[in-house]
Amino acid sequence: MLSPYNEAAIAQRHPEELARLRAEGEYGYRPPGGESFGDVAGRLRAFLEALRGQSDGRRVLIVAHDAVVLILRHVIAETPDADLPAIDAYAPIGNASVSTWHAVDGRLELLSFNDTTHLR
Repeated sequence: MLSPYNEAAIAQRHPEELARLRAEGEYGYRPPGGESFGDVAGRLRAFLEALRGQSDGRRVLIVAHDAVVLILRHVIAETPDADLPAIDAYAPIGNASVSTWHAVDGRLELLSFNDTTHLR
């Protein structure tokens, strides 16, 4: 499941935040001092755009937490924003998993995703 929120704990400690989460939805909800999934998507779009101009065809390694990996796949695949079922279909992301994309004609094509075979 994509949601990193423990709704029972939020309801007990911050019921107003749970109401806001439910009203805004998981994609748009921004916890106090945090980012929404939409914010992360926007940041990743800007990052990828900057990377295109700086990578000069070289390999790039990105190390990130699970939500960022999920949203990165969403951004690269150009999945419609707020389509949580499409994003959630690839969760959970395994610890130390590797995802690989290859640049073809200016686009990134997915080669492997959430691969943990190297850990066996």
